[in-house]
Amino acid sequence: MNISRLCAVLISIGIFLTGCASSPTPTAIPVSCEPLIIKCKVPHIPKSELETVSEDAPYDVKLKVILNNCLKIQAENELLRKALESCE
Repeated sequence: MNISRLCAVLISIGIFLTGCASSPTPTAIPVSCEPLIIKCKVPHIPKSELETVSEDAPYDVKLKVILNNCLKIQAENELLRKALESCE
């Protein structure tokens, strides 16, 4: 009687141990290639009209043109950031 009980306990322990080991491994998460949905229509932001820097212009005129171009690009950048923030 003790041997049969011992065998039953050993068999049930063996079943419990091997039952967990035979579980299937988790599969990889499938990648979805759906198009990105835009929350709102992005408003039209006009591109900055930049001045060309003349090669034969004096140094101070070149600096002025470059500075004006930089300020125009910064203003355009701010408008684009505000447009993106409104769509978030």
